[in-house]
Amino acid sequence: MARSASAESEFHLNGKGQNKQAPSIHPILRPIPVMTDSTSSRFGFVDFAETWNGRLAMLGFVIGLFTEVLTGQGILGQIGLG
Repeated sequence: MARSASAESEFHLNGKGQNKQAPSIHPILRPIPVMTDSTSSRFGFVDFAETWNGRLAMLGFVIGLFTEVLTGQGILGQIGLG
């Protein structure tokens, strides 16, 4: 049986057919409500934006290293500054 947010007041049957109260969850260990995709912001310093920023930065770095290996010039040399 799935546990609801009010686990302290919920009763369920254990394997022997007896009612057993669900253990209470310490307030610090309760899950934090998360906004759904439809209501969450995708701009600013939010996890979604920071994840994609990191992924694109890693992709750019690998592409820069790859072109440096292929051309024999550094990134600044490729754009005429080095």
